Amino acid sequence: GKGACKICDELQKPTFWIILLAVAACVVLAVCFLTNPIGFRYDAAADPIVSAKYFDARNHTDPIAVDLSAAQIDALRSACEEQAQKARTSTQG
Repeated sequence: GKGACKICDELQKPTFWIILLAVAACVVLAVCFLTNPIGFRYDAAADPIVSAKYFDARNHTDPIAVDLSAAQIDALRSACEEQAQKARTSTQG
């Protein structure tokens, strides 16, 4: 009857689909913002930093890879451990 045709007419209107897409987008965004991210994880025992490089791109035509010194690697390791500790304490509290 007329009830079925009225539903078909409503589904053909672009406003319905725009509202449906907006609701779906809101649901997706809500799920993304309301869930906890995994966070920063670093285990020095499982994944020790033994070498590292950085790219010096000051010369834009030819960036070069430079090895970190032992002192720089120690500083990197320390910074990673500090960030991992912060991540652990923030998830516990």
